[in-house]
Amino acid sequence: SVGITPATDGGVYLLRLQSSGSLSVKLAALTEVEAHRLALKQDMRQIAYLAMLFVLMVWSLRMALLTQEPMFWWFAVLQAVWMLHNTFFLGYITLVFQNIYVDWVFLSYRGLVLVVTALSLLFHRSVLARFAPPRAALSLFELLLAVVGVALVFYLAGYSMEALILNGYAVAATPVVLLVNSVTARSKGTGPTA
Repeated sequence: SVGITPATDGGVYLLRLQSSGSLSVKLAALTEVEAHRLALKQDMRQIAYLAMLFVLMVWSLRMALLTQEPMFWWFAVLQAVWMLHNTFFLGYITLVFQNIYVDWVFLSYRGLVLVVTALSLLFHRSVLARFAPPRAALSLFELLLAVVGVALVFYLAGYSMEALILNGYAVAATPVVLLVNSVTARSKGTGPTA
């Protein structure tokens, strides 16, 4: 947040933004009190969201221990990675590590985007496989995972924008793959494997 003292007769202000690849901006001229109140409201929402992810992770760990169901372990790992991803996304990582190198924050955040996509695909594939969709439908998950794998190789080779574009295609195709697997399911599910 940057404070500006406007001239009494008005003025034109130029704003330079640095983005990590995606950007959503909402600009408003607020008094210091209003800006402080808005920042607190945003922090409360963001902390509530992180707390919800933490509760889901703890619940899934508890269920994994009680039931010995592997799917709960998967879910706990997914929530942990989502929490880490959102800690970067919401900017809290710089509060935890104050001397962190800014470029490292951007690189780590973008890498976590790829990891979250891969883990989400693996988790949903594991869930839907229990409902016995045809092999062709399940193989669509492998195709998306291969795309994310290629994106990861691109990313590690230094082609971060190309990697994120490829990852975006995989994310955009995911709802279709989920729908195809759901519609073609041939059983009511296998339940716990313990």
